[in-house]
Amino acid sequence: MSSAESHIRHRIVVLLKRHRLDPVSVENPVHPGTPDLNYLHGWIELKQVARWPSRGSTPLRVPTYTQQQRVWAKRRRQAGGLCYLLLRVAEDWLLFDGGWASAHLGYATASELIAASLGYWPRRLNEEELVTCLLAT
Repeated sequence: MSSAESHIRHRIVVLLKRHRLDPVSVENPVHPGTPDLNYLHGWIELKQVARWPSRGSTPLRVPTYTQQQRVWAKRRRQAGGLCYLLLRVAEDWLLFDGGWASAHLGYATASELIAASLGYWPRRLNEEELVTCLLAT
């Protein structure tokens, strides 16, 4: 995990603690692909990309999203579990269903990502809305 993603992890853990969602940071060398956070209702993978592609037709690449992470999310969703991917691109934030992200993240354009997101917060994360999204499903 990059230092930027570590900062995001700390921020989200503090947020989830404030809402009594019992977050736990996870580093699991025994089972690669395990998401970064577990909380009362599921799992969250955290990713960050420095900027959006300059052309709208170019897919947003997320090189740190590994095949093992994709497989984990797909399997968990197929089993009926809840998992999400929270992505920060520049100053924008997007929340995705983990199953959707496992199939599409890295291959979709900015407009496709925004349309498919469960939550989209341009320029600033709305923490209350994020928690609402995490509790809604």
